[in-house]
Amino acid sequence: MENLEVSVFIILKIKREDKICLLYMKILYGIKAKVTGFTLFVKM
Repeated sequence: MENLEVSVFIILKIKREDKICLLYMKILYGIKAKVTGFTLFVKM
């Protein structure tokens, strides 16, 4: 799962869709924070 997320992040970054990329990462880490509790959300 982690590899898929990184791949999507890289693809969005290459396309220079910075706003979409940031939104995606915020949503992604927001969901992960709810699942894991804190780890990745705190790092962001």
